[in-house]
Amino acid sequence: MPQIEEIKEKIEEYNKHPEWLALDKLTGEIFNNEGDTYNIAKQVLIISRGWKGLQGEAVRYEKQFLKNITGYWNEITLNIIRIPLTNNNIEEIIDKMNNLWNLFFRNINGEYSVFFSKFLHWLAPKTFPITDKNSREILHIYYDYVEENLPARDKYEKVIRAYGELIDDLENEDANILTQLVDYDYQTQILYPSLQRINSPLRVLDKWLWLKGGE
Repeated sequence: MPQIEEIKEKIEEYNKHPEWLALDKLTGEIFNNEGDTYNIAKQVLIISRGWKGLQGEAVRYEKQFLKNITGYWNEITLNIIRIPLTNNNIEEIIDKMNNLWNLFFRNINGEYSVFFSKFLHWLAPKTFPITDKNSREILHIYYDYVEENLPARDKYEKVIRAYGELIDDLENEDANILTQLVDYDYQTQILYPSLQRINSPLRVLDKWLWLKGGE
């Protein structure tokens, strides 16, 4: 199991970067708006460009993602659940994720799970974790995360399951640890008071995973 002090160290390191805090705050504000075409376009762009959810030639799929998300918005909202990710409800979350994958990836040839996970995370920050190369590397160390030769959808399912195990381990050590980490995250943003925001436990854990995996 990861050490709590190591997690806190990476959270504090992340929060020393005002450009990252500003992106978090701006993204949260954009995703708090209604799901009309204009706001969905802003959401797609900030995940694609600001969060680098689509890079290189993949940027050409921005228009198709926008078309899919706006076209299937009613179905997407029916499958977005806002419940804390735990092993007790993980099957329900994975079921909804699979439904959402089918809606997002109509007429898109590629495995853009980073874009997908980041978009879902900001729609439901307590439910869907972010996945990227850095976080998967650390999850593999602690939870024997194996993704070799798996389709992107299955890789993301394994990330969700690994997060469930991580959260169980942390809460078995201290039932209040997630609340403590969320509080610590907020407190260590104090260098930039105008950029402070309360993040979900999944967002806070992602700060640690992303920085640790990038070492």
